[in-house]
Amino acid sequence: ESFGKSEEGRDLPLMIMANPMVATPQAAQATGKPIVFVQANIHAGEVEGKEAMQHIARRLALGDLRPLLDKLVILIAPIYNADGNEKISLNNRTAQYGPIEGVGTRENANRLDLNRDYMKMESAEARALIGLFNRWDPHLIVDLHTTNGSYHGYHLTYSPMLNPNADARLISFERDKMLPAITNAMLQQHKFRTYYYGNFSTKDALQYEFENFQSPKQEGKEKVWATFDHRPRYGNNYAGLRNRLTILSEAYSYLDFRGRVAVTEAFVEEIYKYSAAHAKELVTLIKRVDKDTVAGKPTELGVEF
Repeated sequence: ESFGKSEEGRDLPLMIMANPMVATPQAAQATGKPIVFVQANIHAGEVEGKEAMQHIARRLALGDLRPLLDKLVILIAPIYNADGNEKISLNNRTAQYGPIEGVGTRENANRLDLNRDYMKMESAEARALIGLFNRWDPHLIVDLHTTNGSYHGYHLTYSPMLNPNADARLISFERDKMLPAITNAMLQQHKFRTYYYGNFSTKDALQYEFENFQSPKQEGKEKVWATFDHRPRYGNNYAGLRNRLTILSEAYSYLDFRGRVAVTEAFVEEIYKYSAAHAKELVTLIKRVDKDTVAGKPTELGVEF
């Protein structure tokens, strides 16, 4: 189905996959299974997730991953930034290794970065996406990207929620259980190295400079590996503050195009397999956190981090 329209009126497609099939959010929730939502192409120059999710969809429908549909309800939005995707040019993302005929743009048709629009919801795409979250209420939200030029030694990096005001149980589940298990599976089953997302910088250059991804070199300064900040205008932080599990994926831009698609596909595969193997634990955790929130259970919240 379509979960909304882009600024230029293009459909935003949504694949719904389950066994037995479900057609509505209510039917999905009635199954008691984890609902796992994966979106790709939020930055339309970062096309690897779009291709990887079409591979995954075929494997779920017709191939080796089909048994996962017995344990999960899977939602796939393969082309979130549909307008940016059509603005293909050889001048977009020239530093990365392929695809050789160019890619789309980072921004949408109104030159808005959709991964900064989760709070103000200024774009038609963001309003449609939050509507999808409100209707389908996925337990886990995965957002697929490709890095913007930092050099490191991993095929793919990832990030959980970064806002400390997310529920501590969700933070712990991701950092202490889910992501370590997936990291190990990626190495053992696929021979891909993965780690927490970050960029090299110096301590003096960390003042909200991460969005540039190219901090100036400062000789003699202590070099650090640091991630982006906690604000919920980013999708993974926003999802965490909704009491939902969330994973940001960043394929390494200096892999060739085939390699970036392959590592993204493997990462999503292992996320699905972990979610299926821990389905009851995952659903129970979300339900407990929601119940405590609705009941107004006291908690300490920070205002500056």
